Amino acid sequence: MPPSAPPTAPDRRTIVSLAVAVLAAALSIWTILDRGWVPFDEGTIAQAAERVMHGELAHRDFSDPYTGGLPYWHALGMRAFGVSLMAPRYMLFIACVLWLPAVWWLAMRSCGRRWAVAITILAAWWSLPVYPAAMPTWYVLFAGTWIVVALERWHVTKHARWLVLVGALCGAAIAVKQTGLYLVAGALLGVLFCEQDDTRKRWPDATPSGRTEPIILALIALLVALVVQLLSRRLGSGELLHLLFPVGAMLTVAGAREWKLTDDRARRWRALLRATGIIAVSAGVLLLLFLLPYLTSGATGALYSGAIGAGIQRITGLQKTMTPVSWLLAGIWPVYLVLLLELLSRNRRVLQVVAALAGVALLWLSIRSVAGYRTLWYFGTSILPLAVGAVAYAAFRARRARAAFDPILLALAGLTSLHALNQFPFSAPNYYAYVAPLALLVAAGAAAHYGVLQRMGAATLILAGFSGVVLRIGSVHSVGGYPVVWDYAHRLAGPRGGLLVTTYDSVRYGKLLEIVARHRGGGTVYAGPELPEIYFLAGVKSPGRDSYSLFSAEPGDTASLPRVFDAEAADVIVVKRRPMFGPPLADDVYQWLENRYPLGARLDTLEVRWKGPH
Repeated sequence: MPPSAPPTAPDRRTIVSLAVAVLAAALSIWTILDRGWVPFDEGTIAQAAERVMHGELAHRDFSDPYTGGLPYWHALGMRAFGVSLMAPRYMLFIACVLWLPAVWWLAMRSCGRRWAVAITILAAWWSLPVYPAAMPTWYVLFAGTWIVVALERWHVTKHARWLVLVGALCGAAIAVKQTGLYLVAGALLGVLFCEQDDTRKRWPDATPSGRTEPIILALIALLVALVVQLLSRRLGSGELLHLLFPVGAMLTVAGAREWKLTDDRARRWRALLRATGIIAVSAGVLLLLFLLPYLTSGATGALYSGAIGAGIQRITGLQKTMTPVSWLLAGIWPVYLVLLLELLSRNRRVLQVVAALAGVALLWLSIRSVAGYRTLWYFGTSILPLAVGAVAYAAFRARRARAAFDPILLALAGLTSLHALNQFPFSAPNYYAYVAPLALLVAAGAAAHYGVLQRMGAATLILAGFSGVVLRIGSVHSVGGYPVVWDYAHRLAGPRGGLLVTTYDSVRYGKLLEIVARHRGGGTVYAGPELPEIYFLAGVKSPGRDSYSLFSAEPGDTASLPRVFDAEAADVIVVKRRPMFGPPLADDVYQWLENRYPLGARLDTLEVRWKGPH
């Protein structure tokens, strides 16, 4: 089924469809924008923005786990909305609202006006409501979606300005997070799909004569080898299904479509090099603007060391595997049984009603039991490999039949597969939310191609009910695990807070900040490990480049502590006894600190220690 692209001059119904989709999705996100937090993430984001606002440079003046471009955007938010944890979230909301028309556009061209509204709202519910912190991967998702839109416009109009936009979005994604490179690979794969489609249309009799482009096939093979090498060390069945299979399927499609693709060899390479060159120059210009402060201050080495060297160390130190395929299959079969019932119903109303009632029953179970919850969560995560597999199969069928196939759907599936690598190697359940909107678009496009979209009512009901109700009343701490109504009814204390947190966190951090303010005197505050939020909420600057550790360097033993910790500079310290990622303080190190800060108060995993009264 060919895509129904929006008309060049949209009529009133099209405008209404766009307005309803964007307004409804934006409003639903606005209502949860201040809910919940992971203190470590919030502190990292906010402190980086504040330091940039005061003229500092990421990696040169302070450690940043990401490339370093995003704090500029968040610093602008702090200037506009005030210095608080909410400022980055307001900027995230602005970027999200600008992203929603791209989701609508891609849904519109494949599925029509009415389904575009539903898909846009559904994609929004599977995004920020899962985890509304202003993490850089959200911006990578936004950029990736617009890259596919720009590729579609370029393929239709052949105007180079759309390739310039693709390059600018690639450059922006890299400046925000290192994994923006996945989008570069996805964009180039999309260019190849579009060029293959153009080449196929040039065949005089639609029959290839047997030539191919070995260099392109070699590049595809190289990309496959790089992905396999990336995943090889910790490749379980979950990674095989959710990461390696989608990427491998789309690269295999690209290679198969390339095989025996006949045309003027010189013309093909001119077209490909022109397109990739425009993208590269556009991305390079934007990245050069990002690099200028580092070039003029001689800090490119610090940027490389912080964004690449330290970044690789952080990645290798994080590990959380994906759900094994056996668990997935054992959990999701009831959902697919319901979907199969609806697909086979045709026009039999009774079967459609039974499928809808079964979907409602599954939603009820997802609220009442862990098994029911995980059944629907696993169903949501299974959409990506299933949808990409369906697109790949359709593309192979079209190739055998020497028929056309929508290159933009291929581009979307390819970029989505590569963007999904953001879930590796730390595959926390909430990371799927960074991929889910694109997976839903691929699934909708595949369903429209096979002509079964109108029989996807039960699937839409289940996905909407689960994301719009069950996930919304839960928390990032429980997502993918169990159903719970989370208590987000209390504002985080202090002028720099503003987030809705649990009663427990509100009381704990309120007391902690009160103790810190009472005992710090005129000195600074040392906090760690993994307590960047303490510096931000207390309104103090971390004493060193690294806001995650108590020490300027990792102490080897207590004899080295005076060199890495200045006990004279701080009258109060905050210690996290059970860090989330790294090891806790060694017993002898903690005893050394306790001797110098003899007074203390324990607040669960956090402990405040001070020298004496002021």
